[in-house]
Amino acid sequence: MLKELKETQGELHSVKGGIEKHQNLFLRKTQENQEAIDFTLKKQNEQTSRVEKIHNELKESREAIAFTRRKQKEQTMRVEEIQHKLTDTQGEINSVRKRIDEHEKFMKRKTIGHKETESEKSMFCQWLEDDDFFILTRAAKKVDKLIKTNNLVIVTGHSGSGKSAIIQHIALRYRSQGWIIKPVYSFQEIHDAYRSRNFEKGLYIFVFNDPIGKESYDEMSYNEWVRYREILDLLIKNAKLLLTCRRSIFFDPRAKGFFEQKLDEVEASE
Repeated sequence: MLKELKETQGELHSVKGGIEKHQNLFLRKTQENQEAIDFTLKKQNEQTSRVEKIHNELKESREAIAFTRRKQKEQTMRVEEIQHKLTDTQGEINSVRKRIDEHEKFMKRKTIGHKETESEKSMFCQWLEDDDFFILTRAAKKVDKLIKTNNLVIVTGHSGSGKSAIIQHIALRYRSQGWIIKPVYSFQEIHDAYRSRNFEKGLYIFVFNDPIGKESYDEMSYNEWVRYREILDLLIKNAKLLLTCRRSIFFDPRAKGFFEQKLDEVEASE
């Protein structure tokens, strides 16, 4: 009996040792797991902090970008405002320059002692009366624009289309600005005016209706142009010419040479 009791105690002791061993193993595993959990939580906290930091940096970047865009928009608006002011200022400068140029032309006209003949004065009076009934057409606006930068403009059209009225209207306006307007009826008149000692570069506008034929192509007028062509080519560089011509003559093959050097042509019925 005593022997059995000892054996039982030994077994119990062995079982107890096994339990303690397993208990210690469990505790160690639990501790390791807890350490792993703590490490993981630490890493998660670090990542959370990093994410929050990145989020804050992104927020600051967005705010900085928005601020920069606002500033750029303000600067763009400011630049546009300055550009508008510069455009307005340039317009005012151009207007002043134009007035100065017109005044200089007027003073030059007085200096060279140009006087309109009685026939010219009478003609301009008639033009002014006719101009009271003038309607500013698209063609007239085009001629007005072209003559500013070109020295030769030809207005074409059929009889009664208003060719002469257009160039007379333009000529009268330039006359009021100090230009010397010379109505002419032949190329010789232009030649003589150009050769005159009173001719002043950049002050003259010659007005010539139907230079190479009124009803149809006129060979005599064409030949006269050929005779003075060289001097007329020089004149175009130093004075302005407003011409009219019928469409039928303008497209006449025999007149081709006359229109070779034309700078601009406007149809009166536009």
